[in-house]
Amino acid sequence: MKIRCKFPLLAGISVLAVILITSIASTRRASAVAPAKGPSARGAGEFSVFVEQRFKDFRYSFAVRANEGGHAHGFAEFDNLTDGTQVVVNVKCLQVNDSDAVMTGFVLHSDDPNFPIHSDVIFAAIDSDLNPQIGTDFITPIFVFPDVDCHSTASPLTLLRQPPEAIQVVP
Repeated sequence: MKIRCKFPLLAGISVLAVILITSIASTRRASAVAPAKGPSARGAGEFSVFVEQRFKDFRYSFAVRANEGGHAHGFAEFDNLTDGTQVVVNVKCLQVNDSDAVMTGFVLHSDDPNFPIHSDVIFAAIDSDLNPQIGTDFITPIFVFPDVDCHSTASPLTLLRQPPEAIQVVP
């Protein structure tokens, strides 16, 4: 009895080559992807402030990136843990000077009457990794500040201590 091979030898080698190339390509690291250019700032943590004759506790998080042209995009969230309210900011401007990042944008979502939807806001952050003399990171609360642009204003003065590594600023 004669056994016939349905695949010629060359076709079998081709199939093995495709399988081998696919497995090598799928296990390679994606190190060829170029990192995005432009400054960035991100952070998360909690702070307390004395407002309206009492302390209020807040949780925050933000992630913002600017391109080389100066246009920024990102979001920030400030949760008032004491009052159970939340403010979400669409960040449109990021100015990074050394370890300081000033961010401005508008309120995208809010159930806090002090921060109406579409109001312009500002906040800032400082990364101690870029300025070791200060020894700690800082965040500011958000402030309503009409017609503000992060490139033409100074950082808010209310600085609240944060643990090192809470804030990361990349110039």
